[in-house]
Amino acid sequence: NKLVNKDDMYKAYQTIANKYNIPILDYNYHAISCDSTNFYNATHLNKKGSILFSTQLAHDLDSLGILQK
Repeated sequence: NKLVNKDDMYKAYQTIANKYNIPILDYNYHAISCDSTNFYNATHLNKKGSILFSTQLAHDLDSLGILQK
């Protein structure tokens, strides 16, 4: 199926996540995403943004307890 809008895309993600009991980490409205100084262009983080995002993602994954040490 072709996704024609963002809502359909997110519904598809949620369906898959529910089926396999996978958490969804949504950063669309996170402070990192809302600060344009973190972006090279509209869809790509710059170095500063990528460092902040990677740190946040690692923290969130660790908090979920799904990574093995």
